[in-house]
Amino acid sequence: MYPTARLKLSAVVFTVLWVVWMVWWSGSFDRVNVMMLTICGGVAGYAWYRVMRWRLPRGRVPSRHGLPCIPTHRQIEQAPERPAADPHRL
Repeated sequence: MYPTARLKLSAVVFTVLWVVWMVWWSGSFDRVNVMMLTICGGVAGYAWYRVMRWRLPRGRVPSRHGLPCIPTHRQIEQAPERPAADPHRL
């Protein structure tokens, strides 16, 4: 599966869910309303696809060649250990 195929599939799923949600939320099942929301959903899905295609490479998604573009693990610096506090000392 090509890397863009998943993105296209997710854009289609986003579009369908968006249209279904908007039709349900509006409460009107008129033909014109459903057609307008379907057109708006197509525009929203295409916009989502373009934004994700623009945003994901900048988010350092692994390349399709299998070479990681992001560090596998960042070492978090830990504070040096302190000696145990004396409970009798205020």
